[in-house]
Amino acid sequence: MLLLAGASVNGQTMTQSLSNQVVLVRYDFEGGWGPALVAAGIGATEWATTANRIDYVGGGGNPGGAAVARSWMSWNRDDGKYFSFEISNTSSSNFTLEELRFDISNSPPGIGPQGWALVSSGDNFNTDLAAGTLEFAFAPWRTISAPLAMTVVPMGKVEFRLLGWGANAAFPQGGHLHVDNVYLYGIPEPSSLSLLLAGGAAFAAARRRKLD
Repeated sequence: MLLLAGASVNGQTMTQSLSNQVVLVRYDFEGGWGPALVAAGIGATEWATTANRIDYVGGGGNPGGAAVARSWMSWNRDDGKYFSFEISNTSSSNFTLEELRFDISNSPPGIGPQGWALVSSGDNFNTDLAAGTLEFAFAPWRTISAPLAMTVVPMGKVEFRLLGWGANAAFPQGGHLHVDNVYLYGIPEPSSLSLLLAGGAAFAAARRRKLD
C-alpha cells in the first residue's frame, strides 16, 4: 500500500523534513542496471525497460555507464514505452520519499527521443511527476529534480516509470534515451535514520580530531 501526501510538495513540510533527508537509493549503472546503494529497510529492483535495452559501448553515461534503450518511435506520447524500477518497504515503519533526481540525454542514430515524462504507481501512473523535451539528438545532459511527498507503509511498494517518445525510424530502431545518476531522497525508518545520523556525527568528530 502506498499513501500519497500530496501531488505537490507542501513548502512547510519540505522545509521541516530536509534536515533528515538522505539518499535512500542510488543508481549509477556502473557494471549493470541494479542499485549501487540501498538504505536499510528498503528494497530496490534493477532498472528495466519496455523499449530495446542497449548495453552501450563506451558507457554512454554522465560519466561512465548509463541505462540506455532505443525504439521510442511514436511521435505522440506512448505510455507503453518506458524505463522502470520499483521501491519497497521491507521494514516495520513508514518511510517517506521526498525527491527523485536523475540525469537525462539522448543520442543518434537519427533523431533521439524528444519527449519524456516521469510517473508512478502512487496514482496508477495518471499524473506526471516531471516532464520535458530534449533536442533532436546529442541533447546536453540535464539534471531533473522531481518532488514526491510520498509515504510508503510496511510491505508497500511504488513503481516509477520514465516514459520516452518522439524518435524517428532511422536504423536501427531510432535514437537512444540515456539516464544516469539516479538519486532517490527521503526519510528512512527511525532506526536507520539514527544509524545514519550517528555515523555522520562520528565521521565529523573524527575529521575534527584529525584537523586539530
